[in-house]
Amino acid sequence: MKWVDRLKVALIEEDERKIADLLDRMPSFKERAEIEEAMKLLEHGIALFSKKREETARQMRRIADAKKFMTSSSNEESFHRLDLTS
Repeated sequence: MKWVDRLKVALIEEDERKIADLLDRMPSFKERAEIEEAMKLLEHGIALFSKKREETARQMRRIADAKKFMTSSSNEESFHRLDLTS
């Protein structure tokens, strides 16, 4: 299978590891059509990695918000606990 075809499959599968491996082993292209096709596919790869980066940033914000909530609620509880034993 040609490099371009393997890149297409990796992009469809959204397999970041395969994409990175293929980029590490990118051949030199001789025909203009191959160059243009590879460039279009690389643009799709950039878009995919950008989307993944945004998803990761969103998840990190959610985790940070949850951590802030947990920290603030645990501090409040320690100050506002009712002593039900007396």
